[in-house]
Amino acid sequence: MQNWPPNPYIHMTGMRSSSMFFGRKQLLRKFYAAIASRQSVSLVGPRHIGKTSFLLCACLPEIQQPFEFNASHFLFVYLNLREYLRKTCDDFLLAVSKALIEKCPGLPELQAEQDSADGFSRILELISEHDFFPVLSCCSITLIM
Repeated sequence: MQNWPPNPYIHMTGMRSSSMFFGRKQLLRKFYAAIASRQSVSLVGPRHIGKTSFLLCACLPEIQQPFEFNASHFLFVYLNLREYLRKTCDDFLLAVSKALIEKCPGLPELQAEQDSADGFSRILELISEHDFFPVLSCCSITLIM
């Protein structure tokens, strides 16, 4: 019988520790290559295999460092979509806007506005003018009805 290490992804929340994150080099390489060429990526799989942990850890500089991926112009934002099940689209856009602003402390002209759709568009335009690209990582749920 083979002794496998315990599954670190079995916890109810995603890991945020680079020291516990391992064994995903090929997937990270593909992920960063897709982001560098500004493609969308979808992670699909059964529960508790590390999808959320992957998204959380892929945003960490110490995980990005070994790869030939210059993350300096990518603004990684992680959102748990479970928090938005009972909220409006404007709530979601305002949360994304605030997260992007947090990632750009050197751009004082960025402001989160209550008119979220237009404000969000303005934020995207401003960060684009400064050669920044948002990377929105979302953990979602599946509803079975």
